[in-house]
Amino acid sequence: MIHQRPIDDAMAANRPEKNFVRHLWLDEIQRAEQEGYDSHYPLYLTLPGRLGGEINLLIEHGIVRRTETGAIHSEDSHKIVALESSKAAQIELLRRYPGMNVLQMPIQSLIKGDGQRNFPENKDEIIYCKAKIINLDLNEPIKVGETVNEIAIPVIEWIKKFSLLHREDRIDWSLCLTLHGEIFWNNIVNAQVIKLLIDNCNYDATFKELLIIHLGEKIAVSLFSGQIDFTNITQREMQKVLMVLIPKLLVQYASNNGWIISTVHNYSYTGGGGAPMVTWVFNFHINPDAAAQVLTEYHNGIRNIFQQVGFINEDGEVNPIR
Repeated sequence: MIHQRPIDDAMAANRPEKNFVRHLWLDEIQRAEQEGYDSHYPLYLTLPGRLGGEINLLIEHGIVRRTETGAIHSEDSHKIVALESSKAAQIELLRRYPGMNVLQMPIQSLIKGDGQRNFPENKDEIIYCKAKIINLDLNEPIKVGETVNEIAIPVIEWIKKFSLLHREDRIDWSLCLTLHGEIFWNNIVNAQVIKLLIDNCNYDATFKELLIIHLGEKIAVSLFSGQIDFTNITQREMQKVLMVLIPKLLVQYASNNGWIISTVHNYSYTGGGGAPMVTWVFNFHINPDAAAQVLTEYHNGIRNIFQQVGFINEDGEVNPIR
């Protein structure tokens, strides 16, 4: 008997909100295939869960073909790399999709942790890490470590490493990212986030205007007072904060490291069991004039965070953030 994990239950439930998010991923994959990509690397690296819900979408839309026996067609087997930490989940995925490349390892093992000194050395693993689209669909609260000079979030460190590997071969790529939308950090991190957001408001007046609209007057006033406790606000307000913080950290890294980053989608929704979730699609493009455009791209990047924000309701429709 295969043990059903909570994440499997969440992915198996074809809820309208999650279905909407899966179609965002599908749109990105279809766009990448239509524009063309280097088939030496995978089209799509994903954490699909035991049932592989989004894999069915790729098959239904002809991105991945099946043979008459139901196996993934050999000409398409290179397109998808699926990661599963559970052996039982790996077996179930291979049963459902024979011929698919399914690795039994957590994503942090593939990228060799969140330290910036250790990188994959195995040739195949390096190739997997350079997939055209990487989908990190994570269902755990965001972990934040304490450092002196910056906010240390493991998933952000993984993304930095993926971007470094893509930059080696000058590969434009996309990131689909879904995280649990609650905040549990300590007082030290809380103070760091307050300073980060206020500094950016002082640095860019347009960002400040957009932030106030996004967070709402009450939270914005509390933020600018320097007294807000992000762990003691409503779940919807926590989601709003993370919808700014996570893209902002990625923009800061990307603009300083030769990338132009676009926040294509920036949504919150309520997941299975009432869990607050936040989800994004980011495009990373090599900046041909990175040295001269760092400040310009940073300004553009932090403003772009708010271009496509919304809340996915229970009918799978996007409402404005309120």
